[in-house]
Amino acid sequence: MKKDLKYLITFGLLIFAIFILVGCDGKRQEKELSVTKQTITLQIREEEIIALTIKPEDAVIAVEVDKTDIISAILTEANLKINALKNGDAKVILKHPDEEVDDVVIEVTVKDTTKPVISGVSDANVMVGVEYTVVKATVTDNIDTNLTATYTVKDPDGATVKVVNDKFTCNKVGVYRITYKAEDKSGNKANDLVIEVTVKDEVKPVISGVSDANVMVGVEYTVVKATVTDNIDTNLTATYTVKDPNGATVEVVNDKFTCNKVGVYRITYKAEDKSGNKADDLVIEVTVKDEIAPIITASIESGSLVAQGDMIGFTFEDNYTIVTAIIHEISLLLNGESVIVEGLSYQFLEFGTYEFTVTAQDEALNKTTQTYKYYLMDEKEMCYFESEINMPAADGLHQELNYNLDYVSEGKSSLKATVAKGQEGWPGLNFDSTYFEKAFNKTTIDLTQYFNLSMQVYNASSDVLALTILLKDVEGKKFEGATVYIESQSWGEIRINPNDIDINGIDKTQIDQIRFFLTCANHPQLEAEDLIFYVDTVQLSKESVYMDFDGKGSLHKIKPIFENQGALMELIDAETLDRSRRVLKYSHKVGPSELIAFTYALNAGWADKLLSFRDLEGYSKLEFDVYATAPGFNISFRIIYSDWTKHWSPNYWPNANQWGTYSIDISTLDQTKLKNIRGIEFYINYAGDNTTERQVIYFDNFRLVK
Repeated sequence: MKKDLKYLITFGLLIFAIFILVGCDGKRQEKELSVTKQTITLQIREEEIIALTIKPEDAVIAVEVDKTDIISAILTEANLKINALKNGDAKVILKHPDEEVDDVVIEVTVKDTTKPVISGVSDANVMVGVEYTVVKATVTDNIDTNLTATYTVKDPDGATVKVVNDKFTCNKVGVYRITYKAEDKSGNKANDLVIEVTVKDEVKPVISGVSDANVMVGVEYTVVKATVTDNIDTNLTATYTVKDPNGATVEVVNDKFTCNKVGVYRITYKAEDKSGNKADDLVIEVTVKDEIAPIITASIESGSLVAQGDMIGFTFEDNYTIVTAIIHEISLLLNGESVIVEGLSYQFLEFGTYEFTVTAQDEALNKTTQTYKYYLMDEKEMCYFESEINMPAADGLHQELNYNLDYVSEGKSSLKATVAKGQEGWPGLNFDSTYFEKAFNKTTIDLTQYFNLSMQVYNASSDVLALTILLKDVEGKKFEGATVYIESQSWGEIRINPNDIDINGIDKTQIDQIRFFLTCANHPQLEAEDLIFYVDTVQLSKESVYMDFDGKGSLHKIKPIFENQGALMELIDAETLDRSRRVLKYSHKVGPSELIAFTYALNAGWADKLLSFRDLEGYSKLEFDVYATAPGFNISFRIIYSDWTKHWSPNYWPNANQWGTYSIDISTLDQTKLKNIRGIEFYINYAGDNTTERQVIYFDNFRLVK
């Protein structure tokens, strides 16, 4: 009963409300919902306000938006405010509370049609050849942010330029055009922005490659072509004009002109690039001098043997002075006595030594003096020399046996001697007073002025040979040195220092015979085979002595100190290393920083000594040539004195794959110790990369220099 009463009360209140809405007077109110626009188009972020007509005025209008991501709509009193959010189509639906009033639908189109704007870049001027950095443009838009502009670059010829990391090289003179483009997210394209990069060339070319010169008068001078370098243009050439010492223009044909005046010729070079930039003139001076002395020519080569009745004549020529203007003088010593020479020729009539001194002087006071020596032998002397065999390094081969002689190549030219089987004797080289007269213009020589006397022999036979040196003075006293034994099919060398204290009993200041001979008497194999040997490298030295690594005979004097490190030594032909002779090849199998070495025992071979002495007093340098096949080598050596004290040299680091010279000043060392030394040890340290391959270094021309 109470529940039914509750329903009756609610229903009564509802009827009352309707009554209030309809009007107390019982009349029906007017109802309406309308808008001023039902179709609108907006830009993004644009706002549109539409007026509404609402009846009754207090009616509550419902607002619905079908696509809230595109637009938003807010009703304020009788105005509807619509905001555009993004591109697209959407609807706003207005509903009257009275269902009898039709809904109002407003169709909204949101569209962005505003172009972005490109800015922030401007024209530029640069020099040709520079690397230009493209400036990034600024793009502003009504809606979008972080927009970027793209660009293309055209060179002055209209070709597209490749740009890497916003950079390109301005290698053409003219105007480069950079076109910027941009587009917003709505597809609105900005107006293109074009800037111009004007490229100029204001750099002068440079002339180089020519320099002053000094020439002799009368020569034909070739004008050197100058080099013209430019920052842009290539293959530019320089023109030139030539002025003589008097300022007159010289005619040049095929880049040549004759310097027929003493003084300074000036050559002015000019050049211009394709942009019209002119190089600074380059002027060089060709100084023309007459410093050439006259040339004297003898009709017979100096040092020749002449025959009785031969006629010698002298002629003169000069580069500038005519022959008749050359002043000359000829003097003659015949066997040491002065003889008058009339005219420009002389006839050899008397036996003996002729020494002509000829002087010639040109108009510029340039003077030449030449000495010419000749020897006229009697018939007896001629017969003696005709029996001799001439050699490159010595002049006589003593013939006690029947020889067949020939020059052959054994790494270098050598003299081959063949002794027919069944003979006995002492074959060898003989130098006597007749040879000394021809070679030194005196019948004896002073061996104390020398420190090296040596010869090398190759034994091509099957038995051991013995090589000996014999010295004889004017009184007939003789000294016979120790014997060096030469193994079959190998080189041997005999070498003495004439000042060695072991060489005594003779007057070494008056030696009239030096003889190298091989003992072959009772040679076991001579009955069955010929004795064949090669003679090479006879040395008598006082200025510079080569310790014969380029020959063959010294190898028996050299030995590795650290043989357990796999050292390998050999003499090899070295044509591939630009050496025409043999060199010493030293290789090893050690790692970095390990020491290898070899020793050179001076004057080895004396029977009563392990090591003999050499006198180095008075010599300024010890030198040798080195060729390393890899970087990392350094070399030093030590001199072993007679008291077994030692002197270490500084380290030498040879460059790889080229010849270099290791030169050490020994003039400052203790000269009393240098007078007697036992030997020289060479140390090679390898600090390069460790490898299983042999490290190789070559040595050549070990020498002592005054």
